[in-house]
Amino acid sequence: MCLPTHLLQRTDLHTQTGSLFLTPTTIQEGGIVLLDLHIHTACSDGRLTMDTIGDVASQNETWSVTDHDSIDFYRKCGNVPITGVELSSYAVLGPGDLYPIEVLAYGFHTGRLREKLGHHLDGILPTQTAMLADLKEKLHHMGAVFDDVPLGYYGIPYAHYTLYETLVRDPANRSILGPVLSSADHFYYSSLASDSPLCVDLTALYPSLGEIRSAVIDAGGLLFLAHPFRYLGVEAKVLAYATSFMDGFECIHNPTATTIYRPLTLLEYCSRHRLWASAGTDYHSGQYRTLAYPSLVEEYSRLFAWTRNLNTRETR
Repeated sequence: MCLPTHLLQRTDLHTQTGSLFLTPTTIQEGGIVLLDLHIHTACSDGRLTMDTIGDVASQNETWSVTDHDSIDFYRKCGNVPITGVELSSYAVLGPGDLYPIEVLAYGFHTGRLREKLGHHLDGILPTQTAMLADLKEKLHHMGAVFDDVPLGYYGIPYAHYTLYETLVRDPANRSILGPVLSSADHFYYSSLASDSPLCVDLTALYPSLGEIRSAVIDAGGLLFLAHPFRYLGVEAKVLAYATSFMDGFECIHNPTATTIYRPLTLLEYCSRHRLWASAGTDYHSGQYRTLAYPSLVEEYSRLFAWTRNLNTRETR
């Protein structure tokens, strides 16, 4: 995808080294409510609790808690404008070529979604524990040297992050695993590639997009592809596969990102394909920062209209 010429010609956007950069403005200027539809709590891998969620909620007119593979938060708190959850799944990029992705479901009836997805809403610990055991066995066969640390030993309860942090502590592993160890994200996505010796059977861990789509629709919700620009090297393939399953994309993600090239490209994509748009900080912990929007989002305000329609939906 490339940015349309009429967007590149906008004079109200700052440029730096040939790239478009984020211009902090308040979203109210574009007539859109201030929103954050990607927030994590202690019910998955975040730090927010029932006592602190109000600090984040008070800074937004519309918001949603989207814990990983869990809707436990809604058992404790029903007073949320839009129900949400971030679900693990995979895209089929080719015959036998699966790639891990995450999707965001919104506005669903929590009880009906639980009935449809069952154990897939038990949180991240069961799948990550199984994945950790599988990866440790494969790494041992490859001759990698690492401490046998438990899931979450380094603070984040993910198998790949736990293993990456211990693997990089021994220089010998770089000669065994090569560029896969260049970063935690690269280790995660590269090692799950179908041609990788560390490849994990995603079909045994996660529901397919078709299963998720069916469950979310039956529960009265909408489905969005989370952070589409995070899928390293295969973004176009992921978008092509996922589009037919989605009601929209998370076009604006994470307030610390500086470039607006990708958000604007995604907004244009959604506009062309008649998809909705979502936006969220993906907040886990630390200082909370509301999203900074480029003024150009005003042109795409209609893509966020779905958030108003879901505000009054039954959540339980």
